[in-house]
Amino acid sequence: INVPWSEGEVPGAPWGATNAVLNYDYVDPALAGTPGLAYALSEDGNSYECTGIGTCAETDIEIGAIHKNLPVTAVAERAFSGNQTPKSVTIPANITTIGKRAFSTTSITSLKIEENGQPLSIGQEAFLFLFLNTLSLPSRVTEIGYYAFQNCSQLTEVLSTGSAAIFNGTFKQCGKLTSVTISTGATVL
Repeated sequence: INVPWSEGEVPGAPWGATNAVLNYDYVDPALAGTPGLAYALSEDGNSYECTGIGTCAETDIEIGAIHKNLPVTAVAERAFSGNQTPKSVTIPANITTIGKRAFSTTSITSLKIEENGQPLSIGQEAFLFLFLNTLSLPSRVTEIGYYAFQNCSQLTEVLSTGSAAIFNGTFKQCGKLTSVTISTGATVL
């Protein structure tokens, strides 16, 4: 929102400035994520969700933590599904939901989920048919949906440090998977 003043002093400006424009859309680039990704305002108007690749042509993408001065709290269902542009993805600490099939059938080989953040639920088939080699799920992951990592044909190792509820078929048809380490607090359903 740009608020111009056409005459007089700008309220609160200690230097007595006139005809100023305040820009409330500024977001620290370190929190904005990869430029060009698409976002949509949530129904309650209090946050955004990442809805897809938008105009981004980068192969290493980072979902923004903030968009237009509001937190980004979700990756939408099917947000990147089928898109071959991303090769690596970083999920920031404030994301609480990764929707159903959000990254399925993409060319992603590297996934980083930031630790020490909000509890995170990974939706059904969210990472179906990826090319991940290893997978590290931080303690903030509380739920891993049905078939979330099914058919990740290159996956050899999984480490889950939290007390996640892991649903049926999460790693089904991951033919190269040789090592799965799940914390004692996890529940396999």
